[in-house]
Amino acid sequence: MPVLLKGGHFISAEANDYLVDKSGTHTFSKPFSKRMPAHGTGCTLSASITAFIGSGLALHDSISKSKDYITASINQSFQLSSGHFTLNHNVNINHLEK
Repeated sequence: MPVLLKGGHFISAEANDYLVDKSGTHTFSKPFSKRMPAHGTGCTLSASITAFIGSGLALHDSISKSKDYITASINQSFQLSSGHFTLNHNVNINHLEK
C-alpha cells in the first residue's frame, strides 16, 4: 500500500513530500513558501490527490499536480488576522488539467 509522507512544515529551501510504494521512494519537491504557516495544507493536498485520482489520473501524476496546486494556493494565500495564512483555493488551475 502506498504511503505519502508530507514534509512541507519543515523549514528548508524545499518543501518535500515522499511517496513510498512497492517500487521505492519518490520525492515531490517545490520551493518552500515564505507564506507559512498556512492552515489546511494537508487536508487540501489529500483532497486534491483524491480528486485527480477520481478523474482518472495515476497516483504519481495526481500527487505531482496536487503539489503544484497546493504550492500555488500557499503562494497566493492571505492573512485574515495574526497567525496562520489562509489558503487561496481560487488559484488558476487550468494549467493542471489532464
